[in-house]
Amino acid sequence: MDGSRCGGLEALPLDVWPLIGLHLSSVAELDGALSCSRRRRDAAHGHEPIYADLARLRWGADFWRRALSRPTRRVFVSMRRELQQMDRLDARMRSFGLPPWTLREYEAFWAMEARYFHGVGASGEKK
Repeated sequence: MDGSRCGGLEALPLDVWPLIGLHLSSVAELDGALSCSRRRRDAAHGHEPIYADLARLRWGADFWRRALSRPTRRVFVSMRRELQQMDRLDARMRSFGLPPWTLREYEAFWAMEARYFHGVGASGEKK
């Protein structure tokens, strides 16, 4: 996009983008807004800190410490991909008329996942 279509977005500093992301409904919307940023186009992987900051703002650092340390079959290579997967789950939940998952649902899923797929008891010990 050229500057006239971006409305000045290309000049925004990097630390503002996660705050903008909080007000958008998906990673895809943030990707669209970032496409106006000259910094995003010029820097290889320059967007990853933006998505990491957005993830921490949305869910908190403790959530991500637990989420990224759990044993899982599918590990994404970037925080952007993690957030995209969460957006897909939210969209799927909405398609069934259900609200997006909260911290409580993620914690319950992780406990079930550990118990049934990884042989870990409720207290965290290996069975």
